[in-house]
Amino acid sequence: MGSGYDDDLLEGIVRDAERVWEWNSGPCTPLPDTADIIFVLGSNDVRVAEHAAKLYHAGLAPLVVFSGGFGNLTEDWDRPEAEVLADAAEKAGVPRSSMLLETKATNTGENCTFTFDLLRQYFNCDKPSQLKIIAVQKPYMMRRTHACILKQWPGFLKMIKPLELCDIS
Repeated sequence: MGSGYDDDLLEGIVRDAERVWEWNSGPCTPLPDTADIIFVLGSNDVRVAEHAAKLYHAGLAPLVVFSGGFGNLTEDWDRPEAEVLADAAEKAGVPRSSMLLETKATNTGENCTFTFDLLRQYFNCDKPSQLKIIAVQKPYMMRRTHACILKQWPGFLKMIKPLELCDIS
């Protein structure tokens, strides 16, 4: 190969990296045929919005909810994460009429709390607990996302969908 590295060693490193990736991606469930919303948690990485757009275009849900204000990695941005992510999704073909934005959350717990309140208002109900939700977040945040949804949205039917390993460069 000429790289100066042992090919078997490199293959082992790749296998180990894939295992760590899978573990960090958390307890994901299979995607449903359809869901009510795609819930995109705030991030400094617009690829989560692009991934949500792919799910939207695949017909998995008619509504994409972006949640995020200014977090640790985005405190110097001039606009909330939700607005930046919504712009990325719009560039990927998701119409604004199919989006809701929550722009105050600064962490994963607040993403869930504030989005739950937004969904109650949008669907005009006290407990929108029968919604099918696809949550989209960076893979290393999926375990936290899953835990927050379980804690704060009891009774929701939910699915978790991180980016795939090949989507990250």
